[in-house]
This record gives sequence, C-alpha cells and structure tokens, in this order.
Amino acid sequence: MGRSWTKAEIKLLKKLFHFTKTTDIANQLDRPLYVVAYKARRLGLKKEEGHLLWTKKEISILNKMFPDYRFSIEKIADRLGRGIKAVRTKANQMGLRRTKRPR
Repeated sequence: MGRSWTKAEIKLLKKLFHFTKTTDIANQLDRPLYVVAYKARRLGLKKEEGHLLWTKKEISILNKMFPDYRFSIEKIADRLGRGIKAVRTKANQMGLRRTKRPR
C-alpha cells in the first residue's frame, strides 16, 4: 500500500485538477498517474469540459502507439498524461483501430 495523502496534497489536487494535466499533477506530487487519477475520482473531481485540446504532438503519438497491440491503452494514456477514456474516445474519433496480437 502506498503512502497516505496529506491534507496539503489533497488541497493541491483539488486546486489543480480542473485545469492541469493529471500527469503534471502526478509529477508535482511525486505520485504515480493512476494513483492521482484514482484519488481524484474518489474525491468526485472532474476535468473542465473541453479544457485540454489535443496537441499535434499528442495526436502523432496516439497515431503511432494506438494501433500497436504491444502498447496497452493504459500505457498510452500514461505517456500522454490523459485518461484511458480520453485516449479511447480520441482514437475512435480519428478512426484508429488496434492490431490483433499474432497467435
């Protein structure tokens, strides 16, 4: 089990979560991305609608990584600093499909 959250960390998470990439928050708190995302969900925090547009660099990374079955959606989300749902939604909007693992 990881370390407990301090009141100061929770306060900072609440302050930053709506307008800051979760990856940046995780780095600032020195915690894994999935831990920060889980804590935010438990606190009922949500990102502001449409606040984080996809950059050309992010789209390029998604375009390269998403079709490759060797990269899990979780790994892609972590690399991009975005949620799994955001990655799936954007990939769907772009018409990307995953390759099947060879048998």
